[in-house]
Amino acid sequence: MAKIYMINVNEFGEWNKYEYLKQFVSKECRKRADKFYFVEDAKRTVGAELLVRYYLRLNYNTSNRKIEMEYNQYGKPYIKNSNDLYFNISHSCDWIICAWSNHEIGVDLENIRHIDLDIARVQFCNDEYTYIIEFPELSYRRFMQIWTLKESYIKYIGKGLNIPLNSFSVNFDSNGKCTLKTPFKHNHVYLKISEELENYIVAECSEYNDEMDIRRVKINDILHVFD
Repeated sequence: MAKIYMINVNEFGEWNKYEYLKQFVSKECRKRADKFYFVEDAKRTVGAELLVRYYLRLNYNTSNRKIEMEYNQYGKPYIKNSNDLYFNISHSCDWIICAWSNHEIGVDLENIRHIDLDIARVQFCNDEYTYIIEFPELSYRRFMQIWTLKESYIKYIGKGLNIPLNSFSVNFDSNGKCTLKTPFKHNHVYLKISEELENYIVAECSEYNDEMDIRRVKINDILHVFD
């Protein structure tokens, strides 16, 4: 079963608390965070790596100093020297999520908001665009549903936007179940979606056909494993 851990950026609170937490992430992560103009962007970067380290400390009692990450040629991160543990990260506005599995996994998180629907007309498949504009009052929600599901699949494959968004399609049946049509070999994956977090959509692409297991993490939970 895949597990998704999530934390609110506002949990990092005051500047001093954020600066304290930075000591637990990698030097590379701190450098990336320090380049951001807005502190909220820096907090998302540090928070994402903290979630990774939190999971490993909590479930495997791994020494924080021994946790190292590497990246494939498209930038997808992995735990170094681990062949049966996979993760994927996403963040949007106030929330950061990290999904874990013993197989490849992709996850995406998006805030439901108004967006230019012409993006779907140009970059999505025709049946997806038709679904999005079918009911105007649902258009923005449906756009974000399709977007997050597509992103989760792309992130599962691990090749980023080298895969055009209109080269595969995501559809919903009459029961609201997601189905995937793709010319690629990844036909054994399952797409899942959750809207239990108000005004956000979480999408997962994995090899498990079960309910999404989403767990919220508090800042004290993270502090506890690093004590």
